[in-house]
Amino acid sequence: MSIAAPKARPGRGLPVDDIADVLSAPARRG
Repeated sequence: MSIAAPKARPGRGLPVDDIADVLSAPARRG
């Protein structure tokens, strides 16, 4: 679960992490 890695970094807190999550979530489901 590489998605948990970026989320564990509160130092960045960039919206890019959220976008990557949303893009990765549907990509894995499909």
